[in-house]
Amino acid sequence: MRFGALEPRRRFRYAHVGEFICLVSLFTTLKYYPSDLSLFVERLLRYCRTLGRPPGSDVVFEYMSVRKDRGRFESVPVAEYTVDLGAGTVAERVLDRSVSVRAASPVSPVHAGLKPGSYAPAGPAR
Repeated sequence: MRFGALEPRRRFRYAHVGEFICLVSLFTTLKYYPSDLSLFVERLLRYCRTLGRPPGSDVVFEYMSVRKDRGRFESVPVAEYTVDLGAGTVAERVLDRSVSVRAASPVSPVHAGLKPGSYAPAGPAR
């Protein structure tokens, strides 16, 4: 998220770890429900309505991937999400196809839930 357009009193919101937990939860929707883009869009639109953005402006999020390269970790932008609250849309722009924002890590137990907010697997027991 680019913070430049936010009022100083709104910038403090992003100094709190709880806000980042909220953002991570929003974007993990892509991994838990990769075939349900509408769920992600609904959640992201709802979140963006709380931002108090300047009228007519869009909200842009960068999805970052952490990679180990030459013995050090680097943050690399892999996708960008532009939210237009007036139109009620979210546009995705892939910046790096080497990382999928929808694929679970091969070592992750991530699976689609029976319904959002449920830990019960969507399909047969594993």
